[in-house]
Amino acid sequence: MQKSFNLYHNLGFWFLSLIVLLFTGFYTSYFSVFFQPKAGLIHVHFTLEVLWMAMLITQPFLIKYKQRAIHKTVGKI
Repeated sequence: MQKSFNLYHNLGFWFLSLIVLLFTGFYTSYFSVFFQPKAGLIHVHFTLEVLWMAMLITQPFLIKYKQRAIHKTVGKI
């Protein structure tokens, strides 16, 4: 019997690679001028984006390691 290939098995690791892409994309406009004065809304936007990315990365790992109850709770949040 041939084992089926699950494309989503390592999806969390692929999403982890997005961190590098986002850092390079926002380096000149956010990270390189981090300590210069700017509107607080920019920091709120960045914080929400980081939380969203954390959820995006966490969810596939919760499914992979069979933590469905936590996965559902995080999804509802």
